[in-house]
Amino acid sequence: MRCECVFILITSVFKIIHKTTRVHSGKNPQEDEEFDDECDEEFDDECDEDDEEFDDESDEDDQMKSHEITSPKPCKHLDQKLMMLLTSGKKRIEKEKWYILVTNRFSEEDLQHIDFFLKMKLLCVFDFDPDSMVSGLYHEFDKHHKVNLHFVQNYKKPRGKSTREFESHLHLFEQTSWIFCNGRNDFSGNETPCDKYTWCRTRWTYLKDCVSLICNDILSKGTFMVIFLLTSPVETLMTFDQFFCDMQGHEDIICISESEGNFHKWQASALRVFCDEETVDNSSVVGLKMSHINATLQHIQGPNTHKNKLLPVSIKAKCHLLTRDEETMCSLEILAVNQCEDREEEIKEKKEEIERDFYRGGKVTWEIFWPTEVREVGELIQRDAYHEVINLLEDSSRNSLK
Repeated sequence: MRCECVFILITSVFKIIHKTTRVHSGKNPQEDEEFDDECDEEFDDECDEDDEEFDDESDEDDQMKSHEITSPKPCKHLDQKLMMLLTSGKKRIEKEKWYILVTNRFSEEDLQHIDFFLKMKLLCVFDFDPDSMVSGLYHEFDKHHKVNLHFVQNYKKPRGKSTREFESHLHLFEQTSWIFCNGRNDFSGNETPCDKYTWCRTRWTYLKDCVSLICNDILSKGTFMVIFLLTSPVETLMTFDQFFCDMQGHEDIICISESEGNFHKWQASALRVFCDEETVDNSSVVGLKMSHINATLQHIQGPNTHKNKLLPVSIKAKCHLLTRDEETMCSLEILAVNQCEDREEEIKEKKEEIERDFYRGGKVTWEIFWPTEVREVGELIQRDAYHEVINLLEDSSRNSLK
């Protein structure tokens, strides 16, 4: 009897303590309980089911709060740090590497400094701005590039469809895919923006599928980089969690933010998923204005990335081929008159490598013919397949005339 009374007394004390803690936390118990159950616990189970450290929610909150007010160590040369992160220590941005941008609302002033963004080799953009179509980043980007419009649920791969078939269905690698992660205010369908609690219940699962498909099935590790460009206060922090898990680490994830306040919220999410403070610091650039980011990145993008192609016409003149028009003809590889402009030195340096690959049976590219055209080398040696191709073309021509 005495043991039962002691047990009841202890249980009552713990209930009182738990209730008092909830009252003084300053949170809405109903909303937070629902949000924590559906978001935090779901992510913790998926990312590391065996890690008991994150089962204690109070310990996790304490860890986040302890790091929430920290900032990256002062860096005198933020522009150099930005260049190092984007190029992995090289002089130029890698042409073969794909980029994934995660961003939110842009101010009118920031939208005047996005030239660097227009020249990047973007696979997709995760846009959390519901007004982007009308007045945001998409509105400006669409003036220069052909874009595929998607919502996160469009990346749910149907059963029975292969990854390559789904790639073709989404037109990936043909034009930049623009993924509206929190709906659109201008859309007439059932895709209105929502608060973070509703978003977690209704769209978080779709985002997980989307990120997992891109990072695990479509792209291979080391061939792409994810850039978190924080241009306004961060509302949804779960995106970093999913990228971190699917990319199996932080090596190809960087964060750029002018505002320390915006960065602090993102930093808390990064520290939550097994990143230490030094790692987050080394992968982040905080304090650069968009105009400075724009000037710095254009410097390492190369001189030829922004030029329109020139095509010859029948009257021996030339016409411009706009980038947006070229991207609508994604099945064609269009060779321009000014294709090698500002690239002469680069091609000369690679000349021996290009020739060696060509004579060993490598793929025919337009670069192999340029040195011959400008008299850098003599005539090209005809490969064995040359005569076979000529015969096929002549046969095709004769048959078409019948």
